[in-house]
Amino acid sequence: MSAPRGTARLHAYTVLAAVGLLTALATGRPEPAALAAPFAIALVVGMAAATPPDVRVSVEPDTDRVVEGDTVVITLTVTAAADTRPVEVLLELPDGLDLIEPDERAAWSVALRADEPSTFEAAVDARVWGRYDVGRVVVRVRPAFGVLEWQWRLHSPRIVRVLPSAPTLRRILHPFDTRSDTGHQVARVRGEGIEFADVRAFRPGDRASRVNWRVTARRGETWVNDQHPERNADAVLLLDTFADGPAGGSQSLDRAVRVACSLADAMLTARDRVGVISLGGSTDWIAPALGERARWVVVEHLLASRARWSDAERSLRWLPPSVLPPRALVVAVTPLVDDRIVQAVVDTRRRGFDVTVIVLEPSLDADVDVPMTARRLWALERNARRRTLEATGVRVATLDDGDPLPLVVANLDHARARVGTVRR
Repeated sequence: MSAPRGTARLHAYTVLAAVGLLTALATGRPEPAALAAPFAIALVVGMAAATPPDVRVSVEPDTDRVVEGDTVVITLTVTAAADTRPVEVLLELPDGLDLIEPDERAAWSVALRADEPSTFEAAVDARVWGRYDVGRVVVRVRPAFGVLEWQWRLHSPRIVRVLPSAPTLRRILHPFDTRSDTGHQVARVRGEGIEFADVRAFRPGDRASRVNWRVTARRGETWVNDQHPERNADAVLLLDTFADGPAGGSQSLDRAVRVACSLADAMLTARDRVGVISLGGSTDWIAPALGERARWVVVEHLLASRARWSDAERSLRWLPPSVLPPRALVVAVTPLVDDRIVQAVVDTRRRGFDVTVIVLEPSLDADVDVPMTARRLWALERNARRRTLEATGVRVATLDDGDPLPLVVANLDHARARVGTVRR
């Protein structure tokens, strides 16, 4: 709590009392002093009776996870150790949360009784995805004639996570290789499973339940069914967080986070291990994992994504092996504007990883005065980067601003070139 400070009333009372007393001394008449006496008494009583208030405020949102467009109700509970009036409370909302109720701002004035809590509610609209701290409150108290006031900020972190309104994927990108753990991916190898692979001659040790009686009757010898086992895979999402310029920020980062959220949710639902690498002004990562805990770790990482500018070279070669496991499927989501992300994808492919790139086609406003020649040169430069990726065996798909992501992913998975991986 900060030290008390004088209010406008304190300054006005001081001026009026001083003017009255000086006028009485100058004129030798008692009337001006009598007029100034109430203001002087108010000053003395107000400053003597004002004691530091003991006010406590707690902030609790009704939920800590919502989707864009949902409403969050924030409850403030104000308690004082002694009778205090008036107490003014202001809830400071971060950008990205729009106040719905009260109409103008989340501010209240109340007279508190000792140990009797007062509660207030503010309804806010979660407009933009991100992590928001709603636990910042400003408290102001003006006791005893209002000549002194205490104002301080209280901060008890209350994080609300606003998830992107990303589309749900019913089909995911299937990896070239799988792990040995049970999952939903149909492995290329043969073993115990439910997906039919082929028929072969009976070998000692085969179970009777696998005998294909039709083929056996036709060929006169015992034949059995071979199956593909169901396995899980490692998937790493490579997120382009390079800023568009030295001023920072990226027009494509919002779309990239939405695409990554959809892919991560679908892959984790399929029991794949999912990790994320953010390559841009800094390199951040989380190692692949599976389960509900991994889902929220991935979401936390994506919600913290920010586009930052840097002139430094960036590479994935020095990352720990656990971040890029052998035989992992790498899915890069990028607007394909920075050459460093292109070089990182090419290096990853040359190291033997199965790599797919989803290119976010930027939407250029036709009203912006950009010469047509500059637009064409920019498009040619991006096409050259795309051809560089395709020449190394990387499958590239373009996602325009109005394209449905499920359709793009389904077409990409259906037509994706299956390239071998180099065992390391």
